Amino acid sequence: MLKILERDTVKKGKKMKILIILFLISNIYANIDIHQNIRALYKGVELSEMQEDYILDYQDDNIEKLQKSLKKEIRNLKSKYLNEKNIVTFELSPNGEVSKIKFLKFSNNRKLDRTTKKAIQKTKFIKPNETTIMRYIISYNIGRSKRYSNYEMANQRGNSNHYQNIQRGTTNFNYQSAEYVRVFETSKDGFINLNTNPQQCMKKITLLKENGQTMNVYAPSILGMNKEASQGKYKLLFQTKKDCKVNLQYP
Repeated sequence: MLKILERDTVKKGKKMKILIILFLISNIYANIDIHQNIRALYKGVELSEMQEDYILDYQDDNIEKLQKSLKKEIRNLKSKYLNEKNIVTFELSPNGEVSKIKFLKFSNNRKLDRTTKKAIQKTKFIKPNETTIMRYIISYNIGRSKRYSNYEMANQRGNSNHYQNIQRGTTNFNYQSAEYVRVFETSKDGFINLNTNPQQCMKKITLLKENGQTMNVYAPSILGMNKEASQGKYKLLFQTKKDCKVNLQYP
């Protein structure tokens, strides 16, 4: 009986170790951010309307596919910590073939650069109608125990002085993968009104109180935001889908 109990204890211990290892691996290899800011990355590159539409329309799907490939390939690296960045360019043909991979920015780790290239070659991107130049900024932050999204970081910082103010009227937001954070203060109780031009140019807009509490979320299917609010300080988080004009009115 004692030997059976000992075997069960050993088995449970092994299972626990496996779970701990899997947990650590998931944390270690989760910190890969990919951005594709078309205005910043494609300066001097002539794109047809079809090519530009493809890049913007399938950006999120292609980034997700590349991120999955990178997470698989990065496990072959034996680095406990990496804080590096690659900027890559390549051509994607209508049959899905990747060619002419070049680095606009190498990292300080040659193995990481080779891993990035290998992951790109293995990624099954959505096929474009015509050969299209693809460019990505890939940021690696491997080894951190916890990764905060832009939304979480904005909530945790709490101090509105870190962010740019947004005035009443129309504000232009250029497309970018990261979030914009803006703050404003109402002079009295009333309503906060917001709409976009063109419609559905934002992926999401989140209205928060100064303490980070979410008050309202604007989705593309909603024509605008009309939220009753008391006098005080507020924060807006913008996630763009394309270049967008936001008209904001508050008391």
